[in-house]
Amino acid sequence: MKTLSLIFLLMCPLTLMAQIDVTVQGTTYKSPAIGELKSPEALKSAAATAQMAAQALTGEAAGLNASAKATETEMNGLTGKTKDYTEKLDNYNKNALGPYKEDLNQYTTNLNKYTSILTTYNNDVAANNALPADKRDAGNVARLNGRKADLDDWKGKLDTWKGSLDTKKASVDQQMQAVNADREVLIQQYATVRAKLNDIQARLKLAYQQLLSCKTYAEQCNTALKTNYPTYTGIAATDWFGSTVWKGTVGDLETEMENLKALSGKVFGGN
Repeated sequence: MKTLSLIFLLMCPLTLMAQIDVTVQGTTYKSPAIGELKSPEALKSAAATAQMAAQALTGEAAGLNASAKATETEMNGLTGKTKDYTEKLDNYNKNALGPYKEDLNQYTTNLNKYTSILTTYNNDVAANNALPADKRDAGNVARLNGRKADLDDWKGKLDTWKGSLDTKKASVDQQMQAVNADREVLIQQYATVRAKLNDIQARLKLAYQQLLSCKTYAEQCNTALKTNYPTYTGIAATDWFGSTVWKGTVGDLETEMENLKALSGKVFGGN
């Protein structure tokens, strides 16, 4: 597995960098603290080592950029899946849950009305039964019997309606389970891709910091050469840090870090 590591300390804005220790694909590029370099040859060698480390990091950065783009593609691909889920949820609400709730509300209203009328009927029956047998009106008894038949018919229809509602609810619940399953899958997929994004972000940031630190270290080596050994003519060749490859690598890393920053906060909003 490729590894990146860098150890450096900035003691103060004007202090030379401490040691640099970069490992790329098993190869370690190590230079001591600039203050410990006591000869122009040592400074030149250290600057060259920093440049070699940065060049090695360039290949590592290319791989990281490729991984970042692949992860971005994964995240963007979830947009289509989210749209499909949203459409499925809307369809469920519109064509399953919505009609069921409307039917249930109508049934409940009808049941409450039936219950109220049944209570009135039962009170009327109780009042009639409280009368002595010879005081009961035959016409009233007949009407009560007719009302009872109507109520029984109504109750039968309510029972049939309730059975239909129970069947609908079973179907609605089954559809809801499917919708919820899709939602859980999406949530997990978003979490997985976000974890990848976070990992790539950290690795891109580290590579970026390492590249800049190598450049700073090499430049400080040259500054020390010019300052401490003004007559020395063997200035370390660090022109690569201004090359198209260097600028492109740093620019690509900056672009990918911005892209991932925008994507990493993306959260699945399914309900």
